[in-house]
Amino acid sequence: MNVANATQVGYLNTLDQNQDGNFNNASSSQTGTSHTATQNQDGNFNNVSNTQTGTSQLATQNQDGNLNNATSTQSGNDHSAQQMQMGNSNLSTSNQSGGSSWAVQSQTGNSNVASINQSGGTFNGAMQMQNNNNNNASIDQVGSGNGAGQFQTGLRNIADSDQTGDNNMSDTNQNGNDNEGFVVQNNNYNRTEIDQIGNGNYASASQSGTSSSSLNSNSITMYQDGNDNRTIGQQSIGNNNLLVSNQYGNLNISESYQMGSSNTATINQGSASLDANSNESYIMQNGNSNNVSVSQMSSGNYHTSSQMGNGNSIVVNQ
Repeated sequence: MNVANATQVGYLNTLDQNQDGNFNNASSSQTGTSHTATQNQDGNFNNVSNTQTGTSQLATQNQDGNLNNATSTQSGNDHSAQQMQMGNSNLSTSNQSGGSSWAVQSQTGNSNVASINQSGGTFNGAMQMQNNNNNNASIDQVGSGNGAGQFQTGLRNIADSDQTGDNNMSDTNQNGNDNEGFVVQNNNYNRTEIDQIGNGNYASASQSGTSSSSLNSNSITMYQDGNDNRTIGQQSIGNNNLLVSNQYGNLNISESYQMGSSNTATINQGSASLDANSNESYIMQNGNSNNVSVSQMSSGNYHTSSQMGNGNSIVVNQ
C-alpha cells in the first residue's frame, strides 16, 4: 500500500506523483504562482487529491483502474485542471474559483460521476466527456462569458448544467438510450443547445432573464431523434428570446413556455424525409408581439397554442 504526500510553496514549482499498484493514495498541495502538478495512478482503489492556491496553476490527474477517486481544488485566476479516468465506479470532482480558468473531465467506464464547479469571474470553460453506461455529469458556473460542454455516449446518462450570469453558453450532446439533459440559465444573452439521439430521451431547458433589460436575447435549441422523446423549453422574465425544438421520430412531446414580448417559438416535428407520427406540441406565450411557428409532418399529430397579449401570431402546418 503506497502513500504519497507533497507540499510546495513558492513560484514555478513542478510536482510529479506516479503510483502503480493497489490501494494507493496521493495528495498534493501547492501555494504560489505558476505551479504544475501531475498525478498518475494505475491500479484499484486509488485516491488522488490536489489543492492549489494562487494564480496560473496547472493540475493533471490520470487514473486507470476501478473505484478511483480524483479531486482537484484551485483558488484564484488562470487555472487549468485535467482529470482522466478509465475503469468502473470512478468519481471525479474539480472546483475552481476565479476567472479565466479551464477544467476538463474525461471518463471511460461504468457508473462514473463527474462534477465541475466554477464560481465567479469571467471566461471560464468546463468540458465533460463520458463514454459508457450509468454516467452522471454536472457543471455549475457563476459569472459571465462562461462555456460548458457535456458529451455522453451510452445508456441511462444524466447531464446537468447550471449557469448564472450573462453571455454564457451550454452545449449538451447525448447519444444512447434513457438519457436526460437539464440546463438552467439565469440572466441575459445566454445560449443553450441540447442534442439527443436515441430512445426514451428527455431534455429540459430553462432560461430566466432580468426584468430590467429590454433585450434579454436568450436562445434555446433542442434536437431529438428517436421515439418517445420529450422536450420542455421555458423562458421567463425576458424579451426577444428564441426557442427552437426539433424532433424526429414517433410519439414525441414538445412543451414550450415563454413569458415576455417579441419572443419566438419554433417547433418542428418530422420532415419531408423523416417520418414523425403521433407527436404532440404544446405552446404557451404571455406577452406582446410573440410568434409561434409549428410544423408537423406525417399523420396523427396534435398541437395546441395559447397566447395572451397583443400583436401575437400563430402559424401551424400539419
